Amino acid sequence: MPETGPSGLADTVVSPSLAALGAAFGLSAALTLVMLRNTGRMPADRPNERSLHRRATPRGGGLAIWAGFLPVAIALPPAIGGWPLWLAAVGAVAAIGAGLAIRLLLRT
Repeated sequence: MPETGPSGLADTVVSPSLAALGAAFGLSAALTLVMLRNTGRMPADRPNERSLHRRATPRGGGLAIWAGFLPVAIALPPAIGGWPLWLAAVGAVAAIGAGLAIRLLLRT
């Protein structure tokens, strides 16, 4: 049975992983709400003959998920593969993101 403190509640320590998970979830949820409120300003995916949707669908929601995930992923040491694999994965994501950003900038 866990030790109880002066308040009568069990003394527990939140693990760094659990705190990081909560931070990532909170940041992603907050940014998703911001993006939902600004849907009219977001680029929209217009349906065409290959689309599965019939109405224009806002794009960019994955940015909020990445914005919540990346700071936590970089701050915590990797559990699998060690730092070389982790840095390669982060580099690959950064290269893909830079390529997409350049593509969007050149589209104008």
